[in-house]
Amino acid sequence: MVQMQDVMSKPMPDFREGSIVKGRILEVRPREVLVDIGYKSEGVIPIAEFDEVDSLEVGDEVDVLLERLENDEGMVVLSKEKAAYRQNWYKIVHVFE
Repeated sequence: MVQMQDVMSKPMPDFREGSIVKGRILEVRPREVLVDIGYKSEGVIPIAEFDEVDSLEVGDEVDVLLERLENDEGMVVLSKEKAAYRQNWYKIVHVFE
């Protein structure tokens, strides 16, 4: 059983729009992937944003960009593609510093 003390001792992810957070794949659907980032609701990412769809498995961790905390349907708006782009950009900038 999870103790409240254990839950409270874990650092809370940064839930700011525009931040990159870790997500965990909950379900792989034909058109989208359902991802949990530890917020109050899950988010969906279009399947087209994943390179190797056949290798996706429930429980896999993925870096995602938190675009919006909530859309009209109450879901978190996430992007794997934009997170990868931003991470690569940071790497390039760091190399030239």
